Amino acid sequence: MRTEEVEELEAQVNDKKAEISNLDLQAEQKQVEIEEIERTLESVNKQKLNLSEIDRIQPKKSVLTGKFTLTEDEFNTLQSAAKKYVTHRRKDNNLRKKLNEQKEQMSVKEELIGKLYEIIDTLKSKISELEEKLNVKESLKDKLDYERLRSENISLKKENQHFREILETLGIPYRNRNNYIDRDCR
Repeated sequence: MRTEEVEELEAQVNDKKAEISNLDLQAEQKQVEIEEIERTLESVNKQKLNLSEIDRIQPKKSVLTGKFTLTEDEFNTLQSAAKKYVTHRRKDNNLRKKLNEQKEQMSVKEELIGKLYEIIDTLKSKISELEEKLNVKESLKDKLDYERLRSENISLKKENQHFREILETLGIPYRNRNNYIDRDCR
């Protein structure tokens, strides 16, 4: 019965180890994804708007209102640069969100792995306790040597019966069987 419990606990330990290795594999995959996202973030951060194009645009004052005017080409260049900036900004924000989510998932998985290691340690301690108890019981069983005790008991019963017969033949009273309770008959 104890060996079944030990085997069951060992099976649980093996299952938990398999879960841990699976989580480790997932963690490695997530780490690769995080590295890819970081590389993408770096490339987005390195991309600079073509500032020289924006600097080349010269404001021209309107004669009547004092506001600046742009030629159509200058306006299109400024507009495309602004669109690129907004697009890169959105990508950057999305990538940062994904990076933060990945980091959160990693921390959750690391906590799970820590808990699984704790469970494995408790299961290992339970296994060692059960093995210790089993070894104590087996050593006690070995010490008792039931066959030797049984044969000794039989020989003592025969010897007792022999002495009763001698007492009976000599006419010496001994305990009556009705008053005597045999230990084996209880």
